[in-house]
Amino acid sequence: GGRVVLAAGEIGKALTKQQHPCAQFGFKFLESAPVTIVMMLATFWSLAADDIRVAAEVGIEHDRNFMITYSVCFFLFAIEVIIGVVVKPRYTRTAYFYFDVIATLSLLTELPW
Repeated sequence: GGRVVLAAGEIGKALTKQQHPCAQFGFKFLESAPVTIVMMLATFWSLAADDIRVAAEVGIEHDRNFMITYSVCFFLFAIEVIIGVVVKPRYTRTAYFYFDVIATLSLLTELPW
């Protein structure tokens, strides 16, 4: 038999065809443009928020608001990892999984709870 060679965009399509409809939805959800944009913004905020807070000399009365945004980012990242584990075959065997877990856990150092 001949070998099938898939382009990068076709790999996701091939993976989702073999999965349960809920897993297909989860995969498409994670790979969608809106989710990608939200996660990118959450990443930028997580990296820069404390520097912004210090540079803008935001008063201590606003620390709670920053902690809330850090918490939201933490939960977004955690949910993304959990959905990825459920819907992406072999996700836990990739470096991306470990990067995502370490990055998500590193946010715990910013949270008081």
